Amino acid sequence: MNEFGESKVRFEELDRCTGDLKAVEAFMAKHKATESEWKMKLTQSQDVVPWVKRPETIDPSIKDNLAELAGVLKRENYANLSSILDVGCYGGYLYDYLRSLGIDLSYTGMDIRKDAVEGAEKLHSDCPKTRFMRGSVFDFKNTMKEKTYDVVVCSRVLIHLPDFKKAIANLRFAAKRFVFLIARIEEPQGSCRLMRKHDETTGETMTYFYRSVSEADIAAAAKACRIRSYEIVGNSKERAYCSVFLWRRK
Repeated sequence: MNEFGESKVRFEELDRCTGDLKAVEAFMAKHKATESEWKMKLTQSQDVVPWVKRPETIDPSIKDNLAELAGVLKRENYANLSSILDVGCYGGYLYDYLRSLGIDLSYTGMDIRKDAVEGAEKLHSDCPKTRFMRGSVFDFKNTMKEKTYDVVVCSRVLIHLPDFKKAIANLRFAAKRFVFLIARIEEPQGSCRLMRKHDETTGETMTYFYRSVSEADIAAAAKACRIRSYEIVGNSKERAYCSVFLWRRK
């Protein structure tokens, strides 16, 4: 078991749905209401301690998306930005990756799990520009003011959550300049699988969702949240997780 309480796990698929955003949300609502073991506390399972200490060792499939974020920050003139919120931060390795590139913004990491926050704090005890807190994307309007952070990053979090439009609206609420979303994109329609995670060390069982969205779903969410424009960064046909740049202007 590593510093974040992760251990050996196995996974089981219980059900799945393919369809537009409305159909997938209905599928998720049905199972959220009926699954007695439902817990929204899933977080990343990799051992990220080496990633914090040596950002060059970050899994390439994840680092590709982080490189795209760095490219957007440079394009948007990051020198004029001061703060970034990382929703679902886990170990906080995003901060270390950006700092290794000379992008040293004031960083707030948020995660749903207490042990993830405590582990990230321990790993960054000598980094005065970082802070970590527990929180949920659905609680933003109760816990912070609008436009609190210049940039809000949400990486591979919404793949597990229902209420996609509401989540996007809350990310927009927190962001002064733009939102950078890393999600699973499938065409022509999104999908969702109901999964069960078995922790073979502790015996704990967790039920969770694993969803994707289509570009049409992203466009609909952006429009509903009054986000003026979006851009899918990178080639969505070449890998499962894609970067989406959602921006708002003053």
